[in-house]
Amino acid sequence: MTYLYCITGSMQLPLLPAVSVFPVFPPYTICAAGLAAIVSRVPDEEYDPERTPQRVMDRLWVEQRSPAHETVVGTVLRQTTLVPAAFCTLLDSEEQVTEYLETHVDTLEAQLHLLQGRQEYWVDIDPIMLGFQVRWTGLEDRPTLKGIEKPVPTPQQKLVVGDRDSPARCPNPGR
Repeated sequence: MTYLYCITGSMQLPLLPAVSVFPVFPPYTICAAGLAAIVSRVPDEEYDPERTPQRVMDRLWVEQRSPAHETVVGTVLRQTTLVPAAFCTLLDSEEQVTEYLETHVDTLEAQLHLLQGRQEYWVDIDPIMLGFQVRWTGLEDRPTLKGIEKPVPTPQQKLVVGDRDSPARCPNPGR
């Protein structure tokens, strides 16, 4: 299995940390279509696609691996613009990573361009303290400002630079 941390342009490859979500396999780059995917190998038995959704719900399992994911992404982010992948984004092989880069090159280049020179911040927002009336709408479990249909960030929600309706993220490689 191949674990995807993030994607960047391949014109200036970043220096990568030795830490990874599975310590035996350090991160490395796979370049294709003018892009570079920052990845590492992970053992199939540890990151089995059928068991991974259950493991992502296991707090201890996540606590042991997520700091390494954040370290790799943070190290690359300090050096260059990137499009982050979600924690535990897995692809079957290096060939699938290459195919992913080639298939989504236009979208990924547009997202890299959008994010260039920008920063990502963690922001805690409490709309009630700001004096807004909060109400629940429809079947969604997200508060909205009264009279406004766009979702309001809830406390502890991570905001990502990009259009509010479509934040910059890697297109889902799927299976």
